Amino acid sequence: MKTSVPNYCGNSPKMQFIADFNLAYAASDIASALSFLHEDIQWEIIGEQMMHGHDAVRDFIEKNANLSVISFELQDVLSHGKLGSACGQLKLSNETIHFADFYEFSSHSAKATIKRIKTFALSSPS
Repeated sequence: MKTSVPNYCGNSPKMQFIADFNLAYAASDIASALSFLHEDIQWEIIGEQMMHGHDAVRDFIEKNANLSVISFELQDVLSHGKLGSACGQLKLSNETIHFADFYEFSSHSAKATIKRIKTFALSSPS
């Protein structure tokens, strides 16, 4: 899988954290992806589903792990205090998924885990 992440992410621990979470998710690395998430994570994919807790996220990643990801591009990453966002695209063999994620962290700490995610996603033919 070809990956691309903005160079500036290394300038902020939380932006790098968001980038690393997204890379783990795109690679279907369940253990790594879950390590970035609070155990009571609430992840809403707008118009599709709501997940609560590590088990639901693990099931979601496992369900989608068989997708052949050709490339993952994280275009923009922002963070401020307890909030963050990222947008980019995940290219599969027959479609491209464009996404925008909005994150809430468990605290202001640079080591805080992600407590809430809202994802807006659109797919288009590749």
